[in-house]
Amino acid sequence: MRKAKDNNSSAEQPESSRLELAPEGLDQTALEPDVIRWVARNIDKPNIVPSECPDPMAWTLLRNCRENPAFQCMFIEKIWTKLLPSRGQLDNEQGNEKIDGQETINAIDQIRAVSEEIKSESKPPKAELAEPIDYFDDFEAGGDE
Repeated sequence: MRKAKDNNSSAEQPESSRLELAPEGLDQTALEPDVIRWVARNIDKPNIVPSECPDPMAWTLLRNCRENPAFQCMFIEKIWTKLLPSRGQLDNEQGNEKIDGQETINAIDQIRAVSEEIKSESKPPKAELAEPIDYFDDFEAGGDE
């Protein structure tokens, strides 16, 4: 008879990366985005300083991510990705100037203003043209016979 395979992956992890239950003194609380960000940044960090943990829930999430690869995968795919800004949010954060080409329009307006200023300051003198010379004035048609 075969033994059932133990799915507890914490036995496979090195002792230094395993975390115990949340240590005493983690009484502070943090907003969920701060908790998620801290967990994501510390998943692979070998030595965690308990005083840097923003919330007991962050410690628990980190411990579960380290002990259970399926949980870590779920955390990254479903929780961490929700914290990342969408393309639309990034565009909105940049403001309408970057989206609608306002910087380019402003540059064109500046160039146009400089051009008009130069045109109005110094108009080139009008060139006086000499009277046109008619080189064929004394020519008579058929006079070479």
